[in-house]
Amino acid sequence: MRLPNGLDTARFLERTEKDQVAARLALGLPADRVIVLYAGRFARHKGVSDLLDTWTVTSQLQDAVLVLVGSHALAVDDPIGPVEESERVILRDWTKDIRDYYRASDIFVLPSHGEGMSNALLEAMACGLAVVATRVGAAPEMIRDGIDGLLVEPRDRLGLGMALSRVVQDPGLRKRIGHATASTVRDRYAIQSVVAAIESTYLEIAGRARAVT
Repeated sequence: MRLPNGLDTARFLERTEKDQVAARLALGLPADRVIVLYAGRFARHKGVSDLLDTWTVTSQLQDAVLVLVGSHALAVDDPIGPVEESERVILRDWTKDIRDYYRASDIFVLPSHGEGMSNALLEAMACGLAVVATRVGAAPEMIRDGIDGLLVEPRDRLGLGMALSRVVQDPGLRKRIGHATASTVRDRYAIQSVVAAIESTYLEIAGRARAVT
């Protein structure tokens, strides 16, 4: 049996419009633009190059802003080259408390080529962001495509651009997906539920061991 990561849903709450306005002001982010957030290392296997290339060439994303919060990867992680800021790409250093960036953003993107169960994805979902993720690791278990988020194939830059364009251009879709993601995390990944599942599994294993002896 595979058990998921658990999340403290008391710390990662579904954000409100008021939360979003306050967080953008505190972080110095645009008040009137759709914000897409990436959080993590700037490593090639994280798909950051795919994201940046897609961001540059997809015309439907011209009015949105991409915020990259993270740190440069070590040599062993195959770091991408220098990322240049622009009117549409904002770079921020990694922070120990990412919650204000979740509150400020509309969409979270995880373009990774390979992943386990992404804590950043789980946190963003809990905060009610619409999510776009590649179909790797635990993402297909966490996301029902079209309901809790949009899934694309890894390295599929065209598919990534199309998925991002859908949620950037459709406020109603962003809102529906955001509510669904927050509900999914509360129902399936709240730390209390995961701890209960772990305890139940241990008791089941212990019961089998006693039956054998």
